[in-house]
Amino acid sequence: MKISKIFMFSFLLLCFILPYITLAQAADKPKYVGISEGQEIIYNTTFDKDPLEEYYEDFGLTTDEAIDAAVDAIWDPLEWDDDVVAWKVIIHAIGEEKDDDYDGVTENEDDVNYVKIEFGVYETEDKSDVEAWDDIDKLEKYRLWEAEEIIYIDHALGGVDTRAMGLFMWTSDVSPEPEWPLFFVPKNLKWDDVAGDSDEYLEDENMDDEYSVSSAKVDYFFQKKEVGIKLNREFTDKREDFDSTTKYTENGVLYYYEWTYDGDTIAKFELDSIGGVYLIENWWWIALIAGAVIIAVIIIVVVIAKKRR
Repeated sequence: MKISKIFMFSFLLLCFILPYITLAQAADKPKYVGISEGQEIIYNTTFDKDPLEEYYEDFGLTTDEAIDAAVDAIWDPLEWDDDVVAWKVIIHAIGEEKDDDYDGVTENEDDVNYVKIEFGVYETEDKSDVEAWDDIDKLEKYRLWEAEEIIYIDHALGGVDTRAMGLFMWTSDVSPEPEWPLFFVPKNLKWDDVAGDSDEYLEDENMDDEYSVSSAKVDYFFQKKEVGIKLNREFTDKREDFDSTTKYTENGVLYYYEWTYDGDTIAKFELDSIGGVYLIENWWWIALIAGAVIIAVIIIVVVIAKKRR
């Protein structure tokens, strides 16, 4: 077989796999930072108040006015809208690495490294219209801390959030409230440690009968890989369970978030990409099949070439 044909098939294989290879980190960014200035991240979204209304009915509220007021108290600060179909996050700036003492809810830590992220958040009811994006917040600031588990335990537990909403950026008020989904985390965060230490904290606080935390896993080269966090809140009365799942790419970008009550979706964020969440979680075996097909084609071409000699 000619060298040019071998090169062509190898090049095609490389082109297929290349988008999923983690690129080397730029020299001017800490190794735990997987995002870049100017990066745009779009999520297909689903928002539905109905499960929350059902929750407050189960809770015991009896009038529509009381239920609506309780739901809006959660809904409005999050700036969710049933008509919105997508959110966009634009990273404006990534600051220089600094360190600071971390004063947490569950634990404190001295001299933790971080970079300050400045980003904007936008929404739309029509993704096909490039002019239809409205700003929710043009400039938000957030500290992306290094992969210290205790920091992300705080994000998961939210001081402890009674509705098991999942990983959020939390306000720093005395009574913290969720502000944004945690769009980005450090690379190489050990989710099994975050989950294990979270459960240990809940046990120490005698809350483990109602709350549970586990790592979110996906299949990866015939083994399980931790990619995020699952939370559950189980009530002792007639109320049903709250559940949330939050998953991240290897670069620490949120690619899937869902919050449910009694199995019904309240909010969902899915990274808008070719193939969507399915391809993000299954690219490896698709690449293996594609590679096997290319190798088979090469073998067939070689056999045919030999027969024609």
